[in-house]
Amino acid sequence: MKEKIIRIGIILANESEELDSIIPIQIWRKAGYIVELISLEKKNSIVLKSGIKITCDGIIDKTNLSQFNALYIPGGNVYKKVLDPKSNLKVLKVIQKDFISNSKKYILTSNEGINVLTLTDSINGKEFTGIIENKIGLEKTFKEKDNIVVSNNLISSKGYMSIFDFSLEVIKNLSGNTLYKKMYAIVKQ
Repeated sequence: MKEKIIRIGIILANESEELDSIIPIQIWRKAGYIVELISLEKKNSIVLKSGIKITCDGIIDKTNLSQFNALYIPGGNVYKKVLDPKSNLKVLKVIQKDFISNSKKYILTSNEGINVLTLTDSINGKEFTGIIENKIGLEKTFKEKDNIVVSNNLISSKGYMSIFDFSLEVIKNLSGNTLYKKMYAIVKQ
């Protein structure tokens, strides 16, 4: 039986968190996933928070986000760029239309990335964790003490200390226990 090809789009912008970005890229690519880096900027090169320069595979305006099994929004400045009504309404519309309501596609967030959903009322009663700007109305679904939360097709991480486990949890949910155990053994060496 042929294995399902998994495609993850990672949405990046200047000032994205480097650990939130680089560690999942490495782990998911080692797992055999097709991981594409998508710039929210006007060009495909971005500068992470620490000054590391990354060349993305494409820019948001020229990328079909619907092709991905999962979209990942890491911490840092990304969520502010996604929510900027002048530039990136396309991203928000695709997330709401093709990912939130489609249980076969996943939304992945770490750190502040969850704000894309919480600040646009797109959380739809799903439980989550991360660093949020406003807890009002989210008290029942915000799992502040949890490092990783899986709620239907939303997988969220609080951040740095859980990024390895988060990356592995994504593999478990998208590909099952066999690949998860294999990658766990590699990552936890």
